[in-house]
Amino acid sequence: MLLKEYNKGDIVFREGDRDSCMYRIIEGAVDVFITSKTEGEIVLTTLGQDRIFGEMAAIDAWPRSASIRVREDGTKLLEIERDELIDFFREDPYQVRSIMENLSHRLRGLTDDYLEVCATVRDMKSTVGQKRSEGLLRKISRFISAYSRTVRYLTTNEESSGIPLPGGKDVSGESSVNYRKNTVIFRQGDDGDCMYYIQLGSIGIYTDYGTDKEKQLVLLEEDAFFGEMGLIEKLPRSATAVVIEDDTVLRKITEEELEELFKTSPSLVVRCIEHLSRRLRRLTKDYLEACEMVTKMDEAEKTDTSLSYAEEALIRELADAAGRYDAWM
Repeated sequence: MLLKEYNKGDIVFREGDRDSCMYRIIEGAVDVFITSKTEGEIVLTTLGQDRIFGEMAAIDAWPRSASIRVREDGTKLLEIERDELIDFFREDPYQVRSIMENLSHRLRGLTDDYLEVCATVRDMKSTVGQKRSEGLLRKISRFISAYSRTVRYLTTNEESSGIPLPGGKDVSGESSVNYRKNTVIFRQGDDGDCMYYIQLGSIGIYTDYGTDKEKQLVLLEEDAFFGEMGLIEKLPRSATAVVIEDDTVLRKITEEELEELFKTSPSLVVRCIEHLSRRLRRLTKDYLEACEMVTKMDEAEKTDTSLSYAEEALIRELADAAGRYDAWM
């Protein structure tokens, strides 16, 4: 870990850069911004003392999605390399919770945006050749702008190499339980106050479980996490979790156990953070692809051309994908 001092206007990193460190602001402030060919520079937010930024590149080695510019002279930043994350979290376990909350809030906000762009695609499809409301026109313009600003993300979002994790998978403990097939771990609508780590076996995540509308959203296997939103945000369960095979072993993780867990199995906690980061990356890519569809639909209407078969199929898939994201949160 290295403490660096910056002056006003200094660039810490630029969007698209590939490096593997995150930063904590010890003194001063920075601006987070992106650059658009059509709109110029857009400041997304300003971060002050004790805030962390750049954690996603450090956690899962993805290209930077925004640029960072120093806002004040004498700004001091602590630079933490990927292989120093464990030591950093060990010195300040609170930062584990802080980063998890940040990723969780971003996931929820982006999920809302994704659901809205999917609804916009549906509304565009149903109003072709008709006069559209001002509200729908504003949404179309908004999502076209979002796509034009961040289209490069779709070409740089390749598979990540991940971070080196210490230790093996020996994370057994009092909270590890062996389950039989078809056991319900929690039900849709239950209060959430913990998350689970799959040590062995598999878990199915369902909506409307046990009814004629039952649908499996995803199948999770060994070394995966689920239920994290219940732990982080104390929200009701948005889906039902069911054991798929006998001898499935789960470790239950409560908020009270997080700090102690980091002492006994730091690799597990880091994997959980990496899991959230990857979910956010995947959702970002899906969101931008939906924004791209809005752009293509708008262009096709203006030029009186037809969408390809693949594009028409994607429109049909968006509604189903939106339902999966809404419940899987």
